[in-house]
Amino acid sequence: KYTVEYSRNVLERLSRNVEVKREEIGKVVLDTIENLSINKDVLLMISAYFKRKDDYLFVHAVNTMTIALAIGGYLGYTEEELEHVGMGALLHDIGLVHLADGNEERKEHPEVGFKIVKNTLSNVHPVVTNIILQHHERKDGSGFPFGLKEGEILKEAMIVGVAEVFDRLTSPRGEGRRGSSFEAMKFILSNTKDKFDPKVVEALMRVMVIYPLGTLIRLNTGEIGRVAASTPNPFRPKVNIMFDKYGRPLEKIVRIDLSEELAYRLYIAEVLDESAYDLDLSQEITA
Repeated sequence: KYTVEYSRNVLERLSRNVEVKREEIGKVVLDTIENLSINKDVLLMISAYFKRKDDYLFVHAVNTMTIALAIGGYLGYTEEELEHVGMGALLHDIGLVHLADGNEERKEHPEVGFKIVKNTLSNVHPVVTNIILQHHERKDGSGFPFGLKEGEILKEAMIVGVAEVFDRLTSPRGEGRRGSSFEAMKFILSNTKDKFDPKVVEALMRVMVIYPLGTLIRLNTGEIGRVAASTPNPFRPKVNIMFDKYGRPLEKIVRIDLSEELAYRLYIAEVLDESAYDLDLSQEITA
């Protein structure tokens, strides 16, 4: 929460063209890099759960930065390169903050943000400003504001573009429900050929929790359970099965490791809405 409030203060000042020192933004980024190096899984899990409808742009900025830094770290970026990625990610929607509008389709906001940072933030690296300008560009030329194509888009901007899409798809907006990490990843994978860098998408798959612990799921067999632990394969976690294929509660919870060879016929077919089921949490805890 402190990071979001600190970032909110910095971003609001910057959006009003109040001069901000580069070190103020760098502090948020460097703290996140350090925390990721200590416990990446916990920080990314917090990022996945820390979704508030209010203050969306500021939470989105911090989450996008965290995910982008994790991707950059996986891709082998140096600390200096990660600092540029993190700053660009944190500031990517500064144009929307200035416009007081959370609508990502406002096609002028990358240019607005670019001009604000260029004119207000001293000694800013070109990678940072180009991330702000290009984070909505897509490799098939369908993005904005310039319709750039593959080879014309900065790699760091592609990283932030994927990170911000993932966070946006898993964040609550208005009255709509929050999408699952699996649904977000499925959308990104289905668009990788035309819109996203496949190496960046692969890195996202490796660093993000596709099925956060506690996610209620249905297997292709119809059995219902909850994600209990991760495995090296982000799409095949360990699950606790609580209901049979007819929806009847099991007398004893059954643990299945979907990554094991014996479970190759099983897969997660659907992420379920928790509120639609009468679940006994005490039984799960003691299982």
